[in-house]
Formats: sequence, C-alpha cells, structure tokens
Amino acid sequence: MESKGIDINPNTVLAAGGVVVAYFGVIKPTLEKLGILDNADVIDNKAAETTQVAWKPTFWQQAPTNALILTHEAVKDYISIISDSFGVFSDNYNAVFGVFSNLKTKSQVSYLAYKFQQSEKVGLYQFLGNGGGLLPWDGLSSAHLATINKFVSSLPNYKP
Repeated sequence: MESKGIDINPNTVLAAGGVVVAYFGVIKPTLEKLGILDNADVIDNKAAETTQVAWKPTFWQQAPTNALILTHEAVKDYISIISDSFGVFSDNYNAVFGVFSNLKTKSQVSYLAYKFQQSEKVGLYQFLGNGGGLLPWDGLSSAHLATINKFVSSLPNYKP
C-alpha cells in the first residue's frame, strides 16, 4: 500500500505567512492603539490616567509649602522637549523618558501636566498617548507609556 503525501503549495504558505506578519506587525498594534483590542499595558495605562494623582493638573496645588515644584524655565524646556519628540514618522521615546527621569516627585509631574495643558491646550497624558496626531500609530507605544507610568507611580508625592 502506497501512502500519499500532502502537496503544499508554496503560494499558500507565503500567503499564510503574510497574513501572520500583517496581523502581528500592523493590525494588532493598530487595534491596541485605537483601544479596540486591549493588552495588559493598555489596560494599566487607561487606569493610570484617572487614578494616578501625578497626571492630574491640580494635584500640585494641594502640596505643602515645602513641596518640590519646577521652575518656569525647566517647565518651558520640558514642554518643548516633549512636544518636539513627536513627529509624523517617528517619536523620540528616550527624550520623553529623559524628561520624566529628571522629575523627583508627583507634584512636579502634576505641575508639568498643568503647564503643558495651558501651553499646548491638551492634557499631557493624552498627548503622550496620541502624540498630538490622528493616526493610530501616533504617540508612545503602550509599553513605553507603561514604563513612564511605573516610574511616575514610584515617585513620592511632594518631597524626595
């Protein structure tokens, strides 16, 4: 008795591979960025915007008198760095993270959020998520935003 092998069409294999690459390389990240498909980082990031006091532009106003706040010049520089870090074709996550790594307290983050909203007419957290653009890939990735969230949540409220 002779066994028959399965004929595999190379075009079918290439097409299937193309579908897998398209899904994981373009479709899935786009759906996650749009909020249609959530991963763990997306879920954590959505919660952080509403629960993390540092992102609230008024949190710094409740600070005690000896709380750490930013100087006018530092805020101006940080807003410029953040705004300039988002382009049409790429975003400079390292520059954005560099700003946050210089901050020592949640009150400083909040003050930056306050001044950013005044200057750019959009919330800082929202801007980080969409980079001020309309395309699904604009803004920081969920993983990068999650890294910033984890860093910010580890900061003390008012004094280092």
